[in-house]
Amino acid sequence: MEIAVDHRTPLRAAPPARTAGPNSRRRSAVRDEALRDVLAELGERVKPIALARERTLPVAAPFGQLLPDGLVRGQVVSCRGAAARSMAFGLARKALVEGGWMAVVDVPTLGTDAAAEFGVPLERVVRIDTGIDADEPSGIGLDWIDVMGAAVDGFDLVLTCVPAALRNDRRPAAVRKLGSRLQQRGAVMVTLGAPGALGGDIELTTQRTVWVGLGDGTGHLHRRVIDVEASGRRMPGRRSCSIELIGEGARVRFKSVSASDVKVPHDPPAEVLAEMTGTVTVTDLNDPPLAVG
Repeated sequence: MEIAVDHRTPLRAAPPARTAGPNSRRRSAVRDEALRDVLAELGERVKPIALARERTLPVAAPFGQLLPDGLVRGQVVSCRGAAARSMAFGLARKALVEGGWMAVVDVPTLGTDAAAEFGVPLERVVRIDTGIDADEPSGIGLDWIDVMGAAVDGFDLVLTCVPAALRNDRRPAAVRKLGSRLQQRGAVMVTLGAPGALGGDIELTTQRTVWVGLGDGTGHLHRRVIDVEASGRRMPGRRSCSIELIGEGARVRFKSVSASDVKVPHDPPAEVLAEMTGTVTVTDLNDPPLAVG
């Protein structure tokens, strides 16, 4: 079940008004209250039934090397690098298959087909579109925090992108309250990209990604190997592993592999660029030698 909630469309009848001023602010308040009501109702429907002592969500086997205790409720996990979405889908899959629910807040580029290929049960995903431009640098942070506060009340997992206004290290009071609410409710927040002011507890970063299947002008992509490193303030030291993503029909299967077994395929363009790291002499007498490095 995928439900799109559009923050821009009033969900309750509001008096029409065409001019800015008190009426405009009243409409905005009605709209925000309506969105909170919808999220509260959804939260009641999918409220986790786990006991308070069950403080973790399970993860698939390859990710168990990075997170042996699973996803700890109340924490913020950031997925960064070229394979951020693949990691997010892989982290969420097992928890959702075993009965959890996930809210996806303001991730317009989320591919539902890709999520389904990773084994994510879409009937347990609720997609929320607040209409906020995540790349707008100012004036949107508090609205996003209100929506996220409502989402963490009723869902096991919340997947989101942190707005630009909150991507710095400054922690306003509203963000601290959201962090406290996350811990109290026991949800897990997964961010695509830097957690910003939220302060990520665990960071999963793609260090290298290798595609397999293409030859010299022939073939098709059928495997991907990613090297992932886990670190963060809630993790002693660093952990790393290599995970193989194998395409099998309409599904993607995860498998642990050894980094030493991963061979980088022949890449002629990369070899040419490597050869150009020295000095290139320009033949035009009017131009000085050009150093390429």
